Amino acid sequence: MWKLSAIIYFLFIAVLHLIHGESIPKLSFADLFQLDKLVHLLLFLGAYLVLVKAMQQYSFKNKRFYIVLTCFSYAFLMEYMQSTLAANRSGDVLDFVADSVGVIVAIYLSSKIAFVRINY
Repeated sequence: MWKLSAIIYFLFIAVLHLIHGESIPKLSFADLFQLDKLVHLLLFLGAYLVLVKAMQQYSFKNKRFYIVLTCFSYAFLMEYMQSTLAANRSGDVLDFVADSVGVIVAIYLSSKIAFVRINY
């Protein structure tokens, strides 16, 4: 179940990154900047947690490293694809930073807070 959840979640992230720019609700610049970064952070926080749950049944060395590498690589790929393939969209380094911060927050949460603790 978690593998399917991870696949669906990562596809959801791709759709949000590649959706036509005119389909996104218009907000003021200040609102958009703050909301956009929060959304990126939360998406990749969730991506890390879902991917960890999907990979929990497997045991191999450096699993956390590969999960983090996968999340960072996917964040970079989404920003690159957004800048090259998506209509009326552009990739943003700060979006990638927000994605990365989301992964880092997820690592912290999964190691410190009991209700999201994940055994590697």
